[in-house]
Amino acid sequence: MKNLIKKFNNEKNFIVITTYPPKNSVYNGKGGLSSFGKNFLNHLNNISNNQIIVFSQKEKKSKIYLENNKKILIIPIIKRDSILSFFNILKIYLSKLNKIKKLIIQFEFNSFGGIKSLIGFIFLNFILTFCKKKIYLILHQIEPNLNNLYGHLGWKKNGIKSKIFNFLIKTYYFLICLSSKKIFVLEEIFKKKLISLKIPRKKIIVIPHGVDNKFIIKKIKNNNNLIHFGYLSWYKGVDWLIENINKKEKLIIAGGPSPNLLQKKHYKNFLKEIKTKIKNKKNIIITGFVKEQKIQDYFNKSKIILFPYRTMISSSGPFSLAFSFEKPFILSRPLEGYFESPDFAEALKETGLKKEDFLFDFTPESFEKRLEWAKNNLDKLSKFSRLMKKKRSWDKVAEKYLETIKFS
Repeated sequence: MKNLIKKFNNEKNFIVITTYPPKNSVYNGKGGLSSFGKNFLNHLNNISNNQIIVFSQKEKKSKIYLENNKKILIIPIIKRDSILSFFNILKIYLSKLNKIKKLIIQFEFNSFGGIKSLIGFIFLNFILTFCKKKIYLILHQIEPNLNNLYGHLGWKKNGIKSKIFNFLIKTYYFLICLSSKKIFVLEEIFKKKLISLKIPRKKIIVIPHGVDNKFIIKKIKNNNNLIHFGYLSWYKGVDWLIENINKKEKLIIAGGPSPNLLQKKHYKNFLKEIKTKIKNKKNIIITGFVKEQKIQDYFNKSKIILFPYRTMISSSGPFSLAFSFEKPFILSRPLEGYFESPDFAEALKETGLKKEDFLFDFTPESFEKRLEWAKNNLDKLSKFSRLMKKKRSWDKVAEKYLETIKFS
């Protein structure tokens, strides 16, 4: 192990902190951050001469290993909810990988645990900044108003808890951004949110969520399936969708419980409610966790992808997969922030569509009207996704990251 790490100790190389999927997979990890991390690293590695060291989550029987033609070194070291893990990262970084100047952090709340891991990240950032290391932060979730997530967090809306944590989370964003050389966000709307928190505009760079173009697309005749893809989450509106979908529609909910929330009492209650709501609805199927080999099947067998999210806290991984498969889709009103990004505006012009063609309000009438419109305009909506697939391909996205990281 020591000799292997020593071989990677070169100033041209990068260190990355991210959750990571199991060996030789992309979409079999716990959470969307791991699939993003794997795609990001593979493409970054393929277009550069840099080797990459990854500090990832530690599972049972985790071992250090190499991937991508031995150019990526995976070191499973971060135990969930462990501040000690961040001391261990510092120990390895500053003693055995001391020549490497640049660290990329893929940050998402709850990906490595709760309060302890958040403290660990702040501690790590400030120590490494003091040691003159350059930190590049990829910020996946930005929501300074936790009232928008009250159901997801199991809180009362507008309660005292929300007010206290709103102040704390704004402070946290400021501190973690303060110690970073550059902050990458995935949509234009998130840049605006950070600027509103007094984060310097010149630090913030918008690079969209990459789109995987390696899937095989198959056209299936007489396909009427609607699909909602991803973990069962309150903020993704899966409960609302179950309540408001017309019984004549066949809906596939391709996903299962979120592994990061399974121990939370309010989330267990949420899952019980889902189970109760779906009990007598034969038109709805919940698949459970979708393994990587099955993702292609579910998307190919779907006509329209549904996104009834209650709030927009990140750039959705399932949304990027809708682009991968060039699928028609419709979005809830809270997701209209996507259309503030320049490539979305370009695709609207190129297809002759308006953002209102994609959006529905949280009423059964609005949802049914938008769904019916989508069924009658499948080709136009597919063209939009096809354009976004080209604009946001991982090859292009990785080049933008590499250019910024190498020259700053």
